[in-house]
Amino acid sequence: LLALMDSLPPNLRELNLNLRAAKLSNDDIKQFADKLPVNLEALSLDISSCSDINDEGIAAIARRIDFDKTGVEIRVANTKVSHATQSWYKTQAGLRERRLQAATTIQAAYRGILARRRFREIMEREKKREQERRRREEGKRKAAEQEEARRKAKEEEEARRRAAEEEDSRRKVELEGGGQ
Repeated sequence: LLALMDSLPPNLRELNLNLRAAKLSNDDIKQFADKLPVNLEALSLDISSCSDINDEGIAAIARRIDFDKTGVEIRVANTKVSHATQSWYKTQAGLRERRLQAATTIQAAYRGILARRRFREIMEREKKREQERRRREEGKRKAAEQEEARRKAKEEEEARRRAAEEEDSRRKVELEGGGQ
């Protein structure tokens, strides 16, 4: 067991060991516990029918593991582990499970809040873009109207100039024709 534990990578996240009916003592379990990777996220250990294991061995594992961060499943049937210790372990495992469920619920709610916030931000950006597009279109429309008004004014001015020239030419012809 110790040779196996010495060969485990230090960044191991999950460990699943079936040591059912192995000839293990509490000292073996204590040494096993001391070698558990620090960042372990899940431990599944079957020490059922290891008849020399009692509360002391389980306590060594419990001291090493942070039940808030590590999912733990230890099977201890047919050992000397007391019912009180088994109940304590099950309570710890249940608390962690409830905390995880609560955390999952909170994360889901938070994701929903973030999604709504992102949606509002996107909608605000789109609204601003639309307003800016409308302002540009309105500016183009006004510029086109002004250009059209200038063009019409120029045409009217040109028409008045031609009419005045024609009037001048007509008068000149009348004057020249009347003087003969």
